Amino acid sequence: MANKINPFLVDKSKETTSIQFIIRKNGERYRYTPGISIRTEHWIDSQRWCREGKKYPDGFLKNEQIKKYINIIDSVFIEFDRELITPTQQSFKKAVDNKIAQINEEAGGVVKDESLLVNYISNYIQTCDKTTGTYRNYQSLLNHLITYEQEKGYQLRFSNINMDFYNGFRMYMLTKTYTFKDEQRHYSKNYIGGLFKMITKFMNESAGELHNNTAYIDKRFKKEKEETDSIYLTKEEVQKLYELNITAETIQTHFKNVRPSGIARKVKALNDARLIFLVGCYTGLRISDYSRIEDFNIDKELIKIRTQKTNKIVSIPIHKNFQTLLSTTNVMSIKMSDQKLNDHVKELGLIAGITDEIKISKTEGGVINTYTYNKNECICTHTARRSFATNLYFSGADIFVIKDLLGHSKIETTIKYLKVSVEENARRIADNSFFKGE
Repeated sequence: MANKINPFLVDKSKETTSIQFIIRKNGERYRYTPGISIRTEHWIDSQRWCREGKKYPDGFLKNEQIKKYINIIDSVFIEFDRELITPTQQSFKKAVDNKIAQINEEAGGVVKDESLLVNYISNYIQTCDKTTGTYRNYQSLLNHLITYEQEKGYQLRFSNINMDFYNGFRMYMLTKTYTFKDEQRHYSKNYIGGLFKMITKFMNESAGELHNNTAYIDKRFKKEKEETDSIYLTKEEVQKLYELNITAETIQTHFKNVRPSGIARKVKALNDARLIFLVGCYTGLRISDYSRIEDFNIDKELIKIRTQKTNKIVSIPIHKNFQTLLSTTNVMSIKMSDQKLNDHVKELGLIAGITDEIKISKTEGGVINTYTYNKNECICTHTARRSFATNLYFSGADIFVIKDLLGHSKIETTIKYLKVSVEENARRIADNSFFKGE
């Protein structure tokens, strides 16, 4: 066998998990998840193999399936090599799926129906290389589509994605509820709009190969959207986080449920989250960029980095406080997941006293609902980027300069980032020479 094809467990922490094959070839990394699940305790990691015997009678069958998949994947790569083709992840997966479908067809078995939208999205999730947040969004869409199919009693094919589907699925989501802090809520317009945006993406990527449907291109098949009441932190509030000193006494005061044995871990976690979040407040980078600060190219005055989302190189002046963090802390080596950082920044806001009451309005189930929160409850990773943009704007920076620092292509996108009230905007230019009569 010319290619090294290794099976791995998808999630060792689970009692039962799936097998995935990882292949590295010509500098590329490929992944294939065939749908084989095993009991984790019977997997021999050093041998990439299942135990066989009385304790796990399925082991022999699992190993035989693994061998067959390895042979199929190897034969696919041999075909690519013969044609001098370096496949993409998508073309590799499609070739393996086609090979398996061919084997099934020749043996009189069931051929997987790729014309089903849910099947396509499920397979896409298993093979794409995206951030944790994107995976979570794709999985949420998949779950909603599955429950929608169950309620309607039919499976969605690519040919079904038209205005009838749009109206039906939209109404289904408007009336659907979820539980938040023991309270039943409806999904917002922006959330539903995000689902349609993802559906459009999947339809676009599968067009030509799996379907010729163009009904979803109808201009009415649009991403619903409304302006959100996102918050930002003022310069004073950011400074509070900068000066915050997290100690064991801090934890004991604010988190009564933390056991003595966990206090040191909590102190470290909050201090790490504080440092990472401040990087976002002082650079304006997205979480996908400021969470990989080891990739920063830093000279005496500027930070340079290629942004992950837009693949643009941005150059940002180094803020005085960020320079101090670089010289006095280990901020460049800290790692933390998006979810943990989101949780911890809310706790940091509580400790720092950023707790003013704010009101957030959302259109849910076709009705505008207004909720009251303490400000710290609304702080999230993206708040850092909005705070950078808004505070820079209040400091007198030109909006087109802010656009370039944020890496935006359109000025309209930058304007949406600025959380400026009508009154705040008026105060900002009150000292302008025009109003002074000069």
